[in-house]
Amino acid sequence: GKRVLVVDDGPTLTHGGLACGAGFALAKALDAEEIVDPRPSAKGSLVKVFEKFSHLSNVLPAMGYGKEQIQDLEATIKAVDCDVVVIGTPIDISQVLNMGDKPYVVARYDLEVVPQHEAAFCQVLDSF
Repeated sequence: GKRVLVVDDGPTLTHGGLACGAGFALAKALDAEEIVDPRPSAKGSLVKVFEKFSHLSNVLPAMGYGKEQIQDLEATIKAVDCDVVVIGTPIDISQVLNMGDKPYVVARYDLEVVPQHEAAFCQVLDSF
């Protein structure tokens, strides 16, 4: 078992209100020994993100809307004491961040619209 830092999609966790995402699900499926709490290692703007979204505990939301937030995310990842990083974001953030020497795995996922929600889903898409 490994000590895992999970980085999940920021908007899903913050604006969407979820406590975890695809990265957390993968870490659990792979029997992580411990999913590390990133809050004590949060840097810069991420400190305020954790204060505002207090439902987050064992996931690091990938907030990267500008140069400062990207630097804060990078610094936080580097500061967390873990064996591996699980990335559960829509993009592979390792391509835009320097994660130092931390090994990582990227969770991949697909959208599946269940039949009972298909009409509502299509209606929302058609509104654009």
